[in-house]
Amino acid sequence: MAYFVTTPQIGVAGLNAVYTSGLLGFPWVSATVNPLPSAAIEEMFGQIISAQSTDTTVGGGGEFIFLQIPTSTTVTPGLFYTWDGAYKIAVVATTQASQANSGRPIALAINTVSSNGTSNQATWFQVQGRGTALRSTFTTLNVQPNIPLYVSAATAGRIRSTASVFRTIIGLRSANVATVASNVSTLLVYLNRPNIGPGI
Repeated sequence: MAYFVTTPQIGVAGLNAVYTSGLLGFPWVSATVNPLPSAAIEEMFGQIISAQSTDTTVGGGGEFIFLQIPTSTTVTPGLFYTWDGAYKIAVVATTQASQANSGRPIALAINTVSSNGTSNQATWFQVQGRGTALRSTFTTLNVQPNIPLYVSAATAGRIRSTASVFRTIIGLRSANVATVASNVSTLLVYLNRPNIGPGI
């Protein structure tokens, strides 16, 4: 999806770019990919920017957070990731049967990131607006419009429409306007700074 940044800031990293570094914050000096000023401008992890898209399916306004990707970690668009206090991501696990996960923020991956065995990387993840998420690979249910969504028990990072304790996602609903068949692997969703709900 093609978003353009609407937050007026100098040196904001490109929404579809992936950056490599072992340090917190990056000096943007690339001359080939999304060229930015040659002066060192640090992009802080956890920064949230607003962006806009004219895409007729997923378009509209959105918010994106800049997160760190640990070494030897891949990122797949459409999967959900959580992050820790150092803004390092991890895919949302299928095992959620613990109140320790309650309130953990999650974000939707929008970029493909290949594993890097030597350096941390960083890119943007979506936290608000419409996006395309991957559904559980073992789902047998159609998805009705505008319903709550839950953490998958079958495949890490995916979502499902079957309710379950500990798997509720607060701030995430289906955004489809018509029923989505059970054999469709993607689902249009609406994010509003989602987090894993309480296990009660």
